[in-house]
Amino acid sequence: MFPVWDVGSKLAVAVLVLSSNAAFAGSLKVGKYPKVYSGVEGIKVTVISIEDSEPKKALVHVIGTETRIDDVVLLHTEVSNGSNGFGLETYIDDDTFWTVRSENHRYGGKEMMLTLPESRTKSSYLSYSEKLSKEAKADDILKKYESQLADGTVAKVQIYKGSEDIQARVNGVFKRAVNEAKSECKAPIGSKIDWSSINADVKAKRPVASLCRAPAEILAAFCNKVSGHSVAKKIEQIHCSFGNGQKLSLGSDKRLMWQVPTGKEPDLEDLKKQIEKVVK
Repeated sequence: MFPVWDVGSKLAVAVLVLSSNAAFAGSLKVGKYPKVYSGVEGIKVTVISIEDSEPKKALVHVIGTETRIDDVVLLHTEVSNGSNGFGLETYIDDDTFWTVRSENHRYGGKEMMLTLPESRTKSSYLSYSEKLSKEAKADDILKKYESQLADGTVAKVQIYKGSEDIQARVNGVFKRAVNEAKSECKAPIGSKIDWSSINADVKAKRPVASLCRAPAEILAAFCNKVSGHSVAKKIEQIHCSFGNGQKLSLGSDKRLMWQVPTGKEPDLEDLKKQIEKVVK
């Protein structure tokens, strides 16, 4: 159903999940044939592929769970699970999360499993329903997704709501993404977030780590596919701040300065083009 796009790193493709932002929603074109899976106690998971997406993306709608993601449509990116199948990855609690994954069954075929953010170490099996799949309407799910983007429902799921200190958590998530780029690019890349540029409103309404990590994940994907040698000579730190408008620059001190626009979602396709121009 979802051909695997394997770049050898889960984090390397995670930035593409961020395209669930409102700026990207208008360009989504859903496939004609939704896949609906049922689970225990009335759980229903609808998966709708997005046409012309690379890597493969899908809208996922989970109902019947009484969790944070119940009845919320989220855009996912397909991520390789090695030789054993694939996962569908999104952002929850300002970090990457696999909601649905498939595994090759030892007797042949695949098994689909659902993981919920409240029980990350547990998964439940899903069964494909031909009847429910024929009844599902892809356009209705897309409209619901666009509506939930506009009214903030998706943002509430993406933003971290736990008890851990948000600054320490965001620094850690951002650093992990930069370390992935460091490994893929074979470059001594450091990480820094300018917290003086992030006010209380941004902390409450935006997934800071998910937005800051975008350049790191683009770099990791680029180096995995091409070469990291030029990156090692040009970039020694990724610096993230929030401000008026989207900006990216590379200074003589080899710091890649990434400014996330405070009032709107970033244009990730433009960011990708800018970064690839910088490192080539």
